[in-house]
Amino acid sequence: MNITITVDDRTPAGHRILDEARRARKGVQVHNPAEGGCPPPGYMTPEEAYERLSRSFDETCRKYGVL
Repeated sequence: MNITITVDDRTPAGHRILDEARRARKGVQVHNPAEGGCPPPGYMTPEEAYERLSRSFDETCRKYGVL
């Protein structure tokens, strides 16, 4: 039987669960969708995030006369 769970790694309990899962040698696979491959729907790649932030930064600077 395979069970899929979602763990919030920003919490102490989440950290403990992930640490325990990573220590298991057999029968446990930890899959992080943020590492490698395609990001899940609704997420951006680092390149997309950089591009979006750069545009936003430039627009804000122009608005206030910094650039």
